[in-house]
Amino acid sequence: MTDVLTALQGLTTYPVPQSVLQECALEAGCNPTDEVTQDMRQSRQWKRAKAQVFLFLSSAPNVTQQGVSFSFSEYERANFLKQAAALEAEAGDDDWNGVGYGYKGENF
Repeated sequence: MTDVLTALQGLTTYPVPQSVLQECALEAGCNPTDEVTQDMRQSRQWKRAKAQVFLFLSSAPNVTQQGVSFSFSEYERANFLKQAAALEAEAGDDDWNGVGYGYKGENF
């Protein structure tokens, strides 16, 4: 088995900083050093941790590291946001949209 941080990093080849992964895990209620079990993979906390990683990827900067470039198109970024929203909905937060601000209605 693997720990939470390693499993979250395994979601992408993008070089997500360890501190970001740790914050994603903690914010979702997962202990970053816990082993990922089958029960955990079905849990609300695990789904929320994954959603946080996808949310980070939706706005992550394009980078080049050791001659390898990591960049996302607008389509890929939109897909990351959709994946995050779907995971949050599975976790029980149907109103989550990845945005903490904005307008509703016709009048701005």
